[in-house]
Amino acid sequence: MRFILSICLIFIFSNLFFAQSNLQEIRKAFYSKEENRIENAAKLRDFYLDENPDSIYNIGSFLINEGIKKEQLSWLNFGKLIISNYYSKKGKTAICKENLYACLIYYEKKRDYELLADAQNIMGLAFMYDLQNKEAIDWFLKSLNSSQKLDFDNQSFMAQINMAEAFFRLENFDSAEKEAHSFLEKVKKQQLNKGLRKGYDLLARIYFATDRKSEGIKLFEKCLDLAYKNGDKLGLSLAINNIAIAYIEQGDLQKAELYFKKALKLRKEINNPSLICESYYNLGELAYVNSNFDQAIENYSLSRDLAQKFNLIKEQADAVKSIGECYEMKNDFKSAYLNFVDYNEIQEKVIFQIKNDDAKINENYSDFKEKEKSLIQKQREDKLIKRVESAQFTTWIVVILSILICGSIFLATKS
Repeated sequence: MRFILSICLIFIFSNLFFAQSNLQEIRKAFYSKEENRIENAAKLRDFYLDENPDSIYNIGSFLINEGIKKEQLSWLNFGKLIISNYYSKKGKTAICKENLYACLIYYEKKRDYELLADAQNIMGLAFMYDLQNKEAIDWFLKSLNSSQKLDFDNQSFMAQINMAEAFFRLENFDSAEKEAHSFLEKVKKQQLNKGLRKGYDLLARIYFATDRKSEGIKLFEKCLDLAYKNGDKLGLSLAINNIAIAYIEQGDLQKAELYFKKALKLRKEINNPSLICESYYNLGELAYVNSNFDQAIENYSLSRDLAQKFNLIKEQADAVKSIGECYEMKNDFKSAYLNFVDYNEIQEKVIFQIKNDDAKINENYSDFKEKEKSLIQKQREDKLIKRVESAQFTTWIVVILSILICGSIFLATKS
């Protein structure tokens, strides 16, 4: 049994190693080689989209700056497309939508239906972030219509799972389930394991919402199997965490604790401070539900200390607030008060950080817009100069031809 377990662990971590090595090669090629730059950017986006918004920003801004510098509109627009994902996740949906409208015009002109479908899908997500789910569904339908103009085996149907999510948020569970099943059929045909996991994850949540919890847990376990096969370290930790939450909803707190601890162990191996904080916090929440307030304080404190060490202000604030609530339940009102005072001070830092981040995003976006405006102006001037030069050249040709014709007529009359 130990031997089999060792083989499984070797297989999992070798997959993780090769996936990471391959990622580094793609990153290197993206920054150093101009050929296939958009293709490599798309691969990096697929990897970082759920895991690392800051990397999404770096990839998008690099493409925008290089596109402006080298007058490559394809790079510029794809950079804007990628960075729009970042703007949405940061709550800057107005900037995201403004960015995407420009992309939509560009890709429609180019008749690039694959990237047009991509832009329409991201636009739908922006509306969904704004809690405008009906409008989001309209954009997802536009994306699916654009994808129908491509080859039959195209992969531009991610809008369908997002549309299912929008229906789910509207509590239209029948439509959500129908779209999720349709999406799963497509990804199964093309053997897209990441898409398959997303489909199972949403379908599991639909099953939980419609009181089919045991079926939902089976689907969460399928997500876990897929994450193992893919060597997807983030997906693996999220899948384990989702199973823990599913067991809480089912009322099996013992199994929930087991899976939360598994997630924590994996996150320590991955060495992701934010996720480790979340795991300790989840274990604290579980202890709180069990009225084991001393154990809850211990776990919340581990989350708080780690968050403080890595300057994760929001995570620190959440942990401190929960510690205060535990002391309140223990009737230790002095300790509760001191923690609530700390929480208010940290909250001020959180607000300050959000304002700072917003200011940086706005400043960088204005900078991009100014550079893009200068590029468009330069291109217009270049076109105008070419037209003038072309008109001058035509005039000279006409003059020369006129002289030649007149000379020919004059010589003919003389002879």
